[in-house]
Amino acid sequence: MLERFLPHLTRNGYGSTVTFYKVREGADVSWIGREILGILKESDELYISGVCTEYNLVPFKKIHYGAGATSRAFFENIVNRDMLRLVTAAGVLLLVFALLNYISLTTAQVGFRVKEMATRRLIGSSRGGVILRYIGESFVVTAVSFVLGFVLAEAAAPMFSALIGKNYSPLSSLTWGTAALWTGVIVLLSVIAGIIPALMVSRYRPIDIVRGEFTRTGRMVLGRIFLVVQNTAAIGAVAIAIAMFLQLRHMVERPMGYTRDSLVDVTVSNTQDPDDFLKDRLKSLPCVADAGWVQGCPAGNRRFYWGVQIDGNRYNIVMYGGDTTALRLLGVKVLSQNSDPLPNTSYFTRRAAAALGYGLDMTQFEFDNGAIRVCGIIDDLLLGNANSAGNDLLIWTVQPVQSEYIGNLMSLVVKVNGDPADAVRAIQELYAAEKPELDVTVRTYEEIYRRAYASEDRSLRLTSLFALLTIVLTVMAMVAMSTYYARQRAKSTAIRKIMGCPRLEIYTHTLASFLSASLIAAVIATPLIYTYTGRWLQTYSYRIDNHWWIYLLALLIVGVSYRAVQLMNTNPVLALRKD
Repeated sequence: MLERFLPHLTRNGYGSTVTFYKVREGADVSWIGREILGILKESDELYISGVCTEYNLVPFKKIHYGAGATSRAFFENIVNRDMLRLVTAAGVLLLVFALLNYISLTTAQVGFRVKEMATRRLIGSSRGGVILRYIGESFVVTAVSFVLGFVLAEAAAPMFSALIGKNYSPLSSLTWGTAALWTGVIVLLSVIAGIIPALMVSRYRPIDIVRGEFTRTGRMVLGRIFLVVQNTAAIGAVAIAIAMFLQLRHMVERPMGYTRDSLVDVTVSNTQDPDDFLKDRLKSLPCVADAGWVQGCPAGNRRFYWGVQIDGNRYNIVMYGGDTTALRLLGVKVLSQNSDPLPNTSYFTRRAAAALGYGLDMTQFEFDNGAIRVCGIIDDLLLGNANSAGNDLLIWTVQPVQSEYIGNLMSLVVKVNGDPADAVRAIQELYAAEKPELDVTVRTYEEIYRRAYASEDRSLRLTSLFALLTIVLTVMAMVAMSTYYARQRAKSTAIRKIMGCPRLEIYTHTLASFLSASLIAAVIATPLIYTYTGRWLQTYSYRIDNHWWIYLLALLIVGVSYRAVQLMNTNPVLALRKD
């Protein structure tokens, strides 16, 4: 069939196959790739025309992690390495922040527990016993936290699986080996979390504490350092999430030259017979207004390239098309109709015509080996997503369906009435009843378009989730630290209020103590995240500017503390009664 209807597809595979090589041990794979590339540049039309420029030999191990874009479709269980790294980094950072919070809180409590530990030392406990007690307390907290976290992870497994595109369940992956691994992790975290406050408490001599020579009022330097670290990460995560959201919205809202409203794509992948598409039966459904033949939804990846030579210069033209009904249903704007849209004539986009030296009155496209008729000029039509390349030179070929063969027209674009979701169900029921043997995919154009941004959307959701959790942990740390700050300074605050100090002054003084951590973090985070975000945005051809207000907004989101209000409302009588 290919030899009869599309003979060019049989030339060296023409990109329709993946070749597997078994190389000898010790062979230079890069040298083999270069030699094969040299052969292809002399014999394969895709390489001769310049559509393809590389030939990469990809080991199976790298394919598993998503390497080799053209070969991934032939394999299952592909893992996106970048997504794996993002999830791992987020998990590790959140764990580090939890550790910092625990250490800072227990360190802040040293002043309130030092008498307890001194008493234990006086009645016979050793310094090592005090240290083990702190580590034991952290072990209990870590173990309970692990159990709660494991249950939460199992409950959230369906949502997380949908987020990463892979099925995962903590319970199903639990083995004796992983159980031993987690036990070791719990013990390690317990030691790390408990050792610093334990050493701080154990270094004081019991006799000094009994004599009252120890003051519990400290500057909480370690806690402030931890707050700066967490605020830096929180500001960075929030700024990146804001930038990703703005960039994704910017791309989704880009005009693509066609409409998606009330359009449904019907693709039948295992037939070449136009009768199997049941076009007339579809049009008889109450929910269907009209239907036309098309190569596929413009947001998809179905397109063809045509390498032409003009005056010795090579051009790669993207060929896309369908019948005139599809052109109308897609809402593609015809700028000039220069002749009747007869079969095998073409519409050139305005950008393609201008790039090739033609105007709106273009009626024929001439190249070194021939010419094609041009029936008109249409407004620019963009295939794929807003960041897709190869849209500069695009033509729409008018392709009517032949009597027994659909050619490249593998889909129907269907204009529906009412709710598109209801129309999708009705169309699916029609094919299930009348053509159950066919592999039919029915999706709305909006769904296909959104899937074109699936990678960006997953990254945004993960980054937003990480930013939210980071903010929660940071706020919890600030709340806890401000609580102990208030307890340490409750007496002085009460006296200030008795002496008539205004509430606003107390609030400002307390808030400044903790907002300073956010300001220091902003000074550290802003240049780093600005540089990173700028480089990330450079990977998109259609992108937003690296706005300065993104970082100011991130600082405002992270840097607000409400806990100082509690200190503002301190009851002077209760505070003084404690002393």
